[in-house]
Amino acid sequence: MEKIIIVVGMLNEDLVKGRPPKKTEIFMTDVARDYLGNKKHISIVGKNAIDYGNQDITFMVRGLARGKIIHEFNRTNSNYYYIDTGYLMAPAKKKLAAGPGRRNSIHKAYHRMVYNGLQNLTPLSPHQIKSRINRYTEIQSNCTRGVSYDNLVRRFKLHTGQSMKHYTIDQAKRGNRVLIVPPSDKVCGHYNIDVDSWIEKTKIDILENWKGKTPQIDVRYKAPRRDRVQYSFMDQLHEGHYWCTVTYNSIAAVESVMCGIPCVCTLGENAGTSLCERSYENINNPFTPTNKQVQELLFYLSTCQFTPAELASDFCYDMVDIIQTEKYV
Repeated sequence: MEKIIIVVGMLNEDLVKGRPPKKTEIFMTDVARDYLGNKKHISIVGKNAIDYGNQDITFMVRGLARGKIIHEFNRTNSNYYYIDTGYLMAPAKKKLAAGPGRRNSIHKAYHRMVYNGLQNLTPLSPHQIKSRINRYTEIQSNCTRGVSYDNLVRRFKLHTGQSMKHYTIDQAKRGNRVLIVPPSDKVCGHYNIDVDSWIEKTKIDILENWKGKTPQIDVRYKAPRRDRVQYSFMDQLHEGHYWCTVTYNSIAAVESVMCGIPCVCTLGENAGTSLCERSYENINNPFTPTNKQVQELLFYLSTCQFTPAELASDFCYDMVDIIQTEKYV
């Protein structure tokens, strides 16, 4: 197995600065310690001791706040795991749900793991996933517990709140407004985007291509998590005002199609763009994915996100190999 180095967000690196540790630092430290407990080879280093380009090492980093390190990983062709908030966040229990529709999880139960990137961009169909799982079981003499197609199907319900077999889009009423969801400050910083300029250009693109009465355009900025939990993006969509959404963000794109509201996403690729409209020219009749298409994308994304306990287990790393590399094609 490759050596894994936890690079950033570690308590031993940041406590010397004389400030309380952040939740991210505690989270990454716990993952490292738990995985060490499973007898995997993990070293903890500071950002100034990273051996960029060493192909015997797979690095690990969480969050876009470490964007300069990620850019350097890409520049030097370093291998790395990127961890960030999961795409799907169904409440585990009713008492852990919040918001008008009780759709919002109070806790961040899932974290996406991406190999050599920030987004999971190559959706696999259930058939392709099953084929890779079968190949894995053929090659591995000692398969990791939980790595089976049947378990992934059962696991789907934990991530979406619905069974795979009976999954149905949580259809919101369509309105006549357009909702813009601009990139967050961290995303803007990483991709060098001026958010005000992006919003103004987006409004121009919408109005130049809109046919008929000029629509009302609303903008939903990213609020603090405590506020989003009480009134989420999906809660807003279910108020019935919106014809479509326009976003740069993966989670917003995925949640929009989960609510049956078409999403226009014209810049770059994210985890939801395979089910998004890619041209403003079609904004009056945007691409609207079918129930089956949404279900299959969510199944794929559920195989790319993990609980903290899974992040500290072989299940996570074997699943990344199966789904995100060519090892079991």
